[in-house]
Amino acid sequence: MTMTSSLKLSPSLNRRLVDLGFVVLGGVAVWYLTRKLAGKAVSAVNDAVSDATAPAGSLLAEFTQWQSGSYEVELRPLMIRDFYLTSEYRLTPEAEATLWNWEPWQPALTKLFGERGGAMLPRYRPLINQEISFNG
Repeated sequence: MTMTSSLKLSPSLNRRLVDLGFVVLGGVAVWYLTRKLAGKAVSAVNDAVSDATAPAGSLLAEFTQWQSGSYEVELRPLMIRDFYLTSEYRLTPEAEATLWNWEPWQPALTKLFGERGGAMLPRYRPLINQEISFNG
């Protein structure tokens, strides 16, 4: 005994399913287009708001810095202060860690101390507490 079942839809149900398919496709198309347009609109509004609020944000940042007492750090020329040195004219561990950590000062420190952990060369000792710059 062989059983075959075939599902036959009434013509009215078949038309309704086709109509429903078109409605779903239309809804997906509308959703996609609104997402595209909304994304562009949100981006444009975001850019406009950023431009409009930038001066106020900058002013608020400056006020906050002034109020908290913090300011931009200004790098000064290299200076070997007397309290950076031990009695053997070597940098204290704190001064050594700080000064040698900044790469642009390393050539000058090599001239002054020979190497990291070395004693300050006698010919450079008059530069203690003076701004130091080496050209080349």
